[in-house]
Amino acid sequence: MIGNRYCPKCGKELNPSAEICNSCKTKLFQSSHSGQVSIKYGIVALILGIVGIIIVSTFLLQLIVVVVATMIGGIGLSRDSDKTLATIGILLGIGGLISFVVTTGFLGLYPVM
Repeated sequence: MIGNRYCPKCGKELNPSAEICNSCKTKLFQSSHSGQVSIKYGIVALILGIVGIIIVSTFLLQLIVVVVATMIGGIGLSRDSDKTLATIGILLGIGGLISFVVTTGFLGLYPVM
């Protein structure tokens, strides 16, 4: 037996086949969706973090990409069910920010030789 289901909004017990909570009328996800893992924000953060590390030659673009990677990673931590990729995206974003600061001479906007 899988166990009882409860409404995520009001907490009332639900029928196993319910699509809408009878108490608060909240739409419920089908049980077939409950096993899926959400990682969409984490994937975007990971890709942007990698791109931000690679594009060192275009300083402003690098700054924008790594800041966005870090922000999307933060969103992924709160919205994705698997937080691994979001965490890696944040770490890559922070690494890209450090790379940006080092390669621009600590915000002096000239490369350090």
